[in-house]
Amino acid sequence: MKKIFISYNRESKESAKKLAESLASMRFDAWYDHELSGGQVWWNEILQSIRNCDVFIFLLSVDSLNSEACKREWGYAEALGKCILPVLIDKEVNLNLLPPALAQQQFVDATQEEVTYTISLVASLNTLNSPILPDPLPSEPEAPVSYLGELGLMVGQSELLDQKDQNHILLTIRRSIEKKQYLAESKIILERLIERTDCLLITGKEANQLLNRIQSLEVDTVKTTDKVTQQSDEEVNAVKDTKHLLNTKPDLQITSPKKLELDNTNLKQNEVSDTAVKVKRTENHDKAELPLQNNELFDDKTISQKPKRSSVWRTSGFLLLTMVFAIVSYLILDYIGLPFLAGFIALSLWVFTVSIFLMLKDL
Repeated sequence: MKKIFISYNRESKESAKKLAESLASMRFDAWYDHELSGGQVWWNEILQSIRNCDVFIFLLSVDSLNSEACKREWGYAEALGKCILPVLIDKEVNLNLLPPALAQQQFVDATQEEVTYTISLVASLNTLNSPILPDPLPSEPEAPVSYLGELGLMVGQSELLDQKDQNHILLTIRRSIEKKQYLAESKIILERLIERTDCLLITGKEANQLLNRIQSLEVDTVKTTDKVTQQSDEEVNAVKDTKHLLNTKPDLQITSPKKLELDNTNLKQNEVSDTAVKVKRTENHDKAELPLQNNELFDDKTISQKPKRSSVWRTSGFLLLTMVFAIVSYLILDYIGLPFLAGFIALSLWVFTVSIFLMLKDL
């Protein structure tokens, strides 16, 4: 089984873990540093794993190229004559500015489609074979010291820290905070710097500002974690509710045809009753006639009854017009010499009869 060493920096830990699991599923013996703890024992273990590997994979990213530990790892692998396979995981890497030891190697692009990337990776691993280790072995690189470790030594020493040293500490920690890295360690160094008797006033003010920045970042991290946890709980509850609905069987009742006919008859009767109520409401508000469905179910007088008030006014007007006509007729008859009393009585009876007839007809 071919042994693979994976070199990466802290920011690429998830990519290294995913790659190691993928290689293990393809029957490769992949090794990578799980802890990134530091110290001489840790560094000796890494160098031993580099010597034992058949292929040295270097995860190419902007951060790994700037990492001192990564530089010493691939530099030692090159000195041992190991086959180095760069794997590009960051599109922001400028391939034209790679170190010569990496620029001369054929790299695999992990930013492309996963199937294409996997095929290229397996093909490259199967063709690469490292030669026998040189004898004698090249000198081992020294264990990389974290830049925060150096700052810790500076703020812990008893010697005087001048303004240049204090500015260097603040600048280094500010860069670490901007990358949101080593926040806890930066907080400890800043607190120790403020406690020193030689800490300048301007240094103390800026250190307090950086401490406030660290505190705000920690609060944001906690809020983000709580939000993610709350969303996860909501998703779990939603899944449970969905499963409950899917597992719940609806109560189905089989209805006989006779019962269906009775239900349809009752429904039609309810519709007829609702229509009658609407017609009565329309009549009560003196509205115009509404086109109704199933008009044959009702009496014509109930649907199209005319208002009594307008009929009375129309009859009275006709009566007044008839009286005027009677008076005019009387004057004409009197002018031509007819007896006054007979003509007036006959005309009055005619007018009265016609008026009564019209009033009874309308009512």
